[in-house]
Amino acid sequence: MKSISGRLFYIPTNRACESALSSYLLEAAQLASSQDAPVTFALIEAVDAPHVLAHSQILSRAVENPALRVIHLTAKAQDIFVPRLVEAAGFVGETAAKLNAMLLSQDVCYGAGPNKAALLAAALGADTLHRRDSDTAPIVVEGRPCYASELEARYVASNLGDFGNEIKNSDAVDPNSLILFVGSDYSGDLPVDRMELAELSIELMIEHDRLEHPGASREQNEESVRSYFLERNQESYSGDKIEVDMTGATELGVSCIHRVFLQLPEMPIPNTLGCDYFQKNLLYRLDSPVIYHNRRVGHRYSPERDTRSNGDQFVRYNLMDARYKLLWRIWSRHNRNMEAHVDELQNAPAGGLIDTEWYANSFETAARGISREELREIVGGLVAIYRQAFELSKGELKFNQLAEVLTSRSEHLIEDVLTGILDYTILIRAWPRLISAARESGYSI
Repeated sequence: MKSISGRLFYIPTNRACESALSSYLLEAAQLASSQDAPVTFALIEAVDAPHVLAHSQILSRAVENPALRVIHLTAKAQDIFVPRLVEAAGFVGETAAKLNAMLLSQDVCYGAGPNKAALLAAALGADTLHRRDSDTAPIVVEGRPCYASELEARYVASNLGDFGNEIKNSDAVDPNSLILFVGSDYSGDLPVDRMELAELSIELMIEHDRLEHPGASREQNEESVRSYFLERNQESYSGDKIEVDMTGATELGVSCIHRVFLQLPEMPIPNTLGCDYFQKNLLYRLDSPVIYHNRRVGHRYSPERDTRSNGDQFVRYNLMDARYKLLWRIWSRHNRNMEAHVDELQNAPAGGLIDTEWYANSFETAARGISREELREIVGGLVAIYRQAFELSKGELKFNQLAEVLTSRSEHLIEDVLTGILDYTILIRAWPRLISAARESGYSI
């Protein structure tokens, strides 16, 4: 029998998203009408901007639904909610200032929204998060939205073995495993935008992948490029397909996670792709089933992500990708360490999933174990890719501009990532006290 204390359905956003907001309010309302545990909808704003007022007007109409509590966590509300929790958790001085800065950052920070959602969920007594990103929309089948939350609610917080052969690949995981994560992926625009390189040469894409997976064979790099970029959007929906995700296909922008966020925050490093995948990544290290379903959401790049015609945006986005490359080299070593010492990782206090102090120590050790020279070589590899792209494109200036920026900012990029890891370990160690303070304080603004 599954046990869920409450659900928080949320959208993290730094942009206007009236269409996504309206669509997902309807999904959350349907979820609330079908579940015994209370459901709250939250829109978590990253910035204070004119579009926030338009969002407020849409949310004000949704408040009329008595089955669904609605919270608009604006930047102003966060400036009250977060420092109050930091203080209630007993943090003062420089530590309090550091935590507030990480949790309230208005830079592009993919881990910030999920962390604020986690603290809000704890304050509401909820142990399950349903996330939808603001540049997505539910798929429509025969004129009706086909909601991912129906499957999320069915599977999350249940034992894998309860579903027999209903879930493909379930024999690869312990049937007594509790399902802590359910997700899908995108149709439409790809999660990571590198297709301009593919249009110039598949070899550029393969070299990109080699920098992320230097120990992989040529065939493995080719398969990674093929499955993630070249053939990702080819299968259309023709009925539900459920499986244990063995390839990492699930995306956070349409996902549901149970309890994990109460023990491990996401990484609050600014301007870095992929830093909101730490909770899901942990589950793979623990051989905990990540469930994939094919009720994908439509995904469209917003105008501010126009990397094709806007050279400045191209450089900005690919610097975020470069930081991810550097982060992943260290993160991969951390992963191998967790896999080699999984018993120590799981030596947690009663009721806990992992020993978070051990986790933080492991990540710090991984950061010390990768030399700056190895990290410089990653940046150098990216420079070579974009120099070649400049030549193959017959002089597309943005490729050369990016190569020059990567060269001049190499040390800064490395320092950004190393500092981000150390900051993350500070947040990990503070997280139990912050979650406890949220539970005790509740939510009222």
